Amino acid sequence: RAGGDEPAPTVIKLEGGPGFGTGEHATTRLCLRWLNERLDASTGHQELAVLDYGCGSGILAIASLLRGGDTAAGVDIDKTALESAASNAVNNGVGDRLSLYLAEDTLEAPPGPADPKYRFPGLHELPAGAFHLTVANILAPVVIGIAPLLALHTVPGGELAVSGVLKEQADDVIEGLSAHLVDVRVAEEEGGWVLITARKPRLTE
Repeated sequence: RAGGDEPAPTVIKLEGGPGFGTGEHATTRLCLRWLNERLDASTGHQELAVLDYGCGSGILAIASLLRGGDTAAGVDIDKTALESAASNAVNNGVGDRLSLYLAEDTLEAPPGPADPKYRFPGLHELPAGAFHLTVANILAPVVIGIAPLLALHTVPGGELAVSGVLKEQADDVIEGLSAHLVDVRVAEEEGGWVLITARKPRLTE
């Protein structure tokens, strides 16, 4: 469920698959609440696009589509996770609005053809400056490492949220994100985990 205190919660049909959770962790709840709030507030975009970096089972991307997002993209380094996300998207009726990308285990994936077995395009094909909301629920060191990519793919003025970050790791993550983003802060905490939000500077800033 991804509706928080909404009177009509959104129900997501989800199969996590091996190694990919079903969204019951505190960090997932933090991200879902943030997405709900931002989607409810984002009424000025003709077509609102959401990026779920480290998508796993696809729960955040799928929730964003069910809650009002127009399109979404999911990125993961694990091909099996992308297959799980693709299946879950179809089961929730949003398969035609979710694009999935295979990231390499490095900051920059080398150009090349889509994997012939899984047919997921590579990270180099993920459009830059295309996403109004970007969310990443992954480990703190990874968040710091991919901060340039999170900024790259977000539209100027777009909003970001990251979790998978313990309270004691927050300062390091804030420092890493602040090299590329503005308004970086801890927005919420649950069970020792934090949600850190930020914004990509507008072109006039």
